Amino acid sequence: MRSLLRFSRWILLGSIIDFVIQRVPDFLIGRYLTAQVLGIFRVSREIATLPTSELIFPIMRAVFPGYAAVAHDRAELARSFLLVQGTVLML
Repeated sequence: MRSLLRFSRWILLGSIIDFVIQRVPDFLIGRYLTAQVLGIFRVSREIATLPTSELIFPIMRAVFPGYAAVAHDRAELARSFLLVQGTVLML
């Protein structure tokens, strides 16, 4: 239990830092500019991240079991990884 909590503490800290990094621009724009500008910023950020969230993440979820299947063969794992990354980069 102790090792699990020690590990989880770092995940929690990383999640908090990620949240702050993602939300600081919203807080600053909302504080110093208008709600309309904040709305435009949020919509434009959503549009900018659509390719990643709707295309790349599902591909990566499907690829990880394949990586696990070849994890014992480092050369094949490296080849598979480079093939997937190259394909994703082209997309």
